[in-house]
Amino acid sequence: ASAAPEAALESAPGAVPMAASVAEPAARDMVSASLAQPAQERSLRAVRNRAKEAAAASVSLYDLYAAMFAKPETADAVCRHLLPQFISRDARIHWQDIAHMDPESTLALAVATATSSTCPKIDTLFDGGNGAIALTRWWTDLLVRHGLYGNGDSIGADEFGELIVSAFRMLRDRHASPESLRQMRVVPPQAVRLKDRYCEFRFVSRGASFKAYLCQSRLTGERRVCHKTRKDWLRASADCMRSEVELFREISHPHLTAIVESFEDFNSVYMIAEMAEGVELFSYLDQRHRDASALAEAWVAQVIGQVLDAMSYCHELRPHRAVHG
Repeated sequence: ASAAPEAALESAPGAVPMAASVAEPAARDMVSASLAQPAQERSLRAVRNRAKEAAAASVSLYDLYAAMFAKPETADAVCRHLLPQFISRDARIHWQDIAHMDPESTLALAVATATSSTCPKIDTLFDGGNGAIALTRWWTDLLVRHGLYGNGDSIGADEFGELIVSAFRMLRDRHASPESLRQMRVVPPQAVRLKDRYCEFRFVSRGASFKAYLCQSRLTGERRVCHKTRKDWLRASADCMRSEVELFREISHPHLTAIVESFEDFNSVYMIAEMAEGVELFSYLDQRHRDASALAEAWVAQVIGQVLDAMSYCHELRPHRAVHG
């Protein structure tokens, strides 16, 4: 009785055997898998090739940007190549002439031309998208740092040279390997160390990006303030940081403590400042508030005037500003 339905099914017109009906989906899956596998392999190969091309492009661009600092005369040659493209009849470089420049390709082509470097298909090394947007924002910020906010702002040839050097540093680091960036932080073994000159360190305060310590000079016995900043807290390369420290050492203003010298090791940079007598302004104001003690308007006006005077001085420093807004 159980065999009758099977016999009827087998004899029915157009009937498919049970074994074939089960095997057919499995066969289709195998065919689909066999077709998908080459497609997946092709996709993986394409990803690997794009990664290799990106790595090769990054190496080529890093070599170009790093060549700017290989010899002192290279920077001069690059600036001489760029200056005629942007300088106006008044011997100034105006914001509107460089604000919309593509810094990555323009500077790469400039250093390649100035150094007679060969970089195949250099125009194809640059990608658009988010990377280009980030570079545009960075370029705008760098122009502001050099006092170029908008129409009517301009800089001289010397400041233009400083601007170009700063741009090359950033672009070099953007394409540098982690090992190259690490190597930039290395301090020569013959460099003078902080503890060779100062002793008796005592923690005083902490800022947004530094710690302050009281210390004493081994040479003169004078009390100083040491500001310690870790290099990995800074969004800048080691040589850019050194350039900024040199700028701070040139600051001379009656309402700013002078930076007398600086040191560094692999992890941190240390700026030694003159000792300022008295208390911090914030602490003084906080104490007056807790004591419910009023402040004279004339005193407040004097303090604010000193602060604004110091900020204005830093804002107008050349070749670039210590602060900008």
